[in-house]
Amino acid sequence: MGKDKIMDEQKVKRINELYRKSKAEGLTDAEKKEQKILRQEYIDAFKRNLRSQLNNIDVEEKDGTIVNLGEKFGKNNCYISNWILGNEVNSASGYYYVGNVSFSKFISMYSEAFRCLYNAVKSSRGSSKVFICLDNCWNQKNAFTICYSARSTLESFAAKISDMQKDVNWNLAYHAYNQPLSDSQFWSGANASMFTSDANTTTFITMRNIQTLTDYVKNRFGSNTRIILSEQGFSSTYGGQTNQAAAIALAYYKAACNPMIDAFIIRSYKDEAHEVAQGLAMGLKDANGKKKTAYNVFKNMDSSNSLKYTEKVLNNQVGNWKSLVPGYSTGKISSMYRK
Repeated sequence: MGKDKIMDEQKVKRINELYRKSKAEGLTDAEKKEQKILRQEYIDAFKRNLRSQLNNIDVEEKDGTIVNLGEKFGKNNCYISNWILGNEVNSASGYYYVGNVSFSKFISMYSEAFRCLYNAVKSSRGSSKVFICLDNCWNQKNAFTICYSARSTLESFAAKISDMQKDVNWNLAYHAYNQPLSDSQFWSGANASMFTSDANTTTFITMRNIQTLTDYVKNRFGSNTRIILSEQGFSSTYGGQTNQAAAIALAYYKAACNPMIDAFIIRSYKDEAHEVAQGLAMGLKDANGKKKTAYNVFKNMDSSNSLKYTEKVLNNQVGNWKSLVPGYSTGKISSMYRK
């Protein structure tokens, strides 16, 4: 068996044969037992492979010390609670390329990989969650050669993974970038028909209409299907640094006050030269390391100093910003402050 293979090919082939037969005509008692044994063997092998990969990765901490990931995240008091399989997988040729295959084949391949990761993670720590990752192109394909809408990908994945294994409690890691990326003013009224509250018709789902996503997921899949906004960025190129700061603050409050959203993650600490060349400046610092207006807003927006740093930019750039945050109250925000 090659070093990159998790399990002997013949055993994987047999797992797939038993799966197809179980759907087509059913399995005998002996075959059901064989299937259970092979699946557990695969999960155990997957866990060993995952552990081996972590054990072979060392990272440098801020103080210069070198830490092994397997040692760091293999303890009861320090572990990985959220696992995301792939990046914006609906933009397949851009970020999750598995070859020039049909959409149904793509969904089958991704779902099988997800099921394997899910079972390995859950068998190690039942409280950990596993997420599918999608971009903001909800009912429209992105610009890549091979890509699909986020909605069609999610619905097909949900149906396929349920068909494969009934008890897979998947979750969603969503990238709620603004559209276009260069414009941070997601609260503006421009192109309203592309950002609606109807999940069946809206072209995009961004922080502007994020409740469209959370309502859709809650109504279709239930409130136990959790959402994390795992990658967002707002550019200061057009509209300036105060617009960027206001966008980060308003997006954070919308996420914090939405009971379906468990995390809000900004993706750039510093402007990247290749992105600046494309007209994007998404960092909290500029390319030279100088702090932007957004730096202190981001640093303090989940602390007891929250409004001290956010209210001015929000009032100046957005206006009546609280009306744009469903469920907002000072008490709700203060209950989430960092200790």
